[in-house]
Amino acid sequence: MRHSLVLAVVWLAAPCQGWVAPPPRLCKTAAPPRRGRRRTPELLSNDNEDDLPEETIGAAWEAGLENGRAIGKTVVARFASPIVDDQGLIIADALVAGIVAPGLEIITCTLTGFPLPSWSAVFGARRLVAPTLLRGATLSTCWFGGALSARLYARDAYDFPPPNGAEDRFAVTFKRTLQAGAFATALLIFSTQLRLLLTFGFWPQLGDSPASDAEILRQFSDLVRDGLTEALVLMSWRLTRTELSRLD
Repeated sequence: MRHSLVLAVVWLAAPCQGWVAPPPRLCKTAAPPRRGRRRTPELLSNDNEDDLPEETIGAAWEAGLENGRAIGKTVVARFASPIVDDQGLIIADALVAGIVAPGLEIITCTLTGFPLPSWSAVFGARRLVAPTLLRGATLSTCWFGGALSARLYARDAYDFPPPNGAEDRFAVTFKRTLQAGAFATALLIFSTQLRLLLTFGFWPQLGDSPASDAEILRQFSDLVRDGLTEALVLMSWRLTRTELSRLD
């Protein structure tokens, strides 16, 4: 009896499955997709960008070449036709970089008992004047090249007239002197490499031989000490010159 009742219920409910549409929550096909244009996300750009012409690789290459040529001409002009508004400042820089700085390094090492740089023993242990002047000539030449590259002899780099002068005069002096020092350091490194090449006949590297390793370490020590001394002395001199320009 129970089974007959169940079969009757199933028999009565079966036709309803074909007549009544399934609820939309239980059947995915109950809600057909809407026909029409799909919405695309808005681009994160301006509408005017569509009107700009597309730059080809060749055009970008030509633009880069033109920019490089312009920069190269500017750099070459700083050395070929430099702006020198005060020739006496060139002599003062040469004295400070070539005599004061290396002489101060020798005096400081002698008073403190610190080992002297290797270039001081070129003409003997007790002959310090000639090696100092010889090393100073190299240092002053490198500094002259750096000063030309940073346009340190142009009037706007050292002359700040009264009553107040430029408010950022020390910032300008520090920046330009730092740029000149970076270029001068590069020249000094290059001259050191040339010296090693002339000494050994090839470009030595660490690990080639004990002799070349010792010489590389000595030259590196001299390079660091000379660079720090020159930076301290020349920066102090240039900042002092900037302040003195207000008293002219």
